[in-house]
Amino acid sequence: VTVTTTDTLSHAKQLLENHSIHHLPVVEGKKVLGVLSANDLLRVSFSSIYVQNDKAIEAELDKAASIRDIMSRQVVSLR
Repeated sequence: VTVTTTDTLSHAKQLLENHSIHHLPVVEGKKVLGVLSANDLLRVSFSSIYVQNDKAIEAELDKAASIRDIMSRQVVSLR
């Protein structure tokens, strides 16, 4: 399960929830550009905590930032 820099934050949130995971690799083709964590999303969505419904929260997430803006770029991988 991965995301790209052009995916929305609400899509990433749904993937994390649906797959019960806490981190998503951010890829471009086969290259890993970074990692997006549930904590990264939480930091961005904290300002939306008073919004009452999920659709409104997702809309606020998508307006707040992009995956490229909040992903961690320093990725260590083992081959």
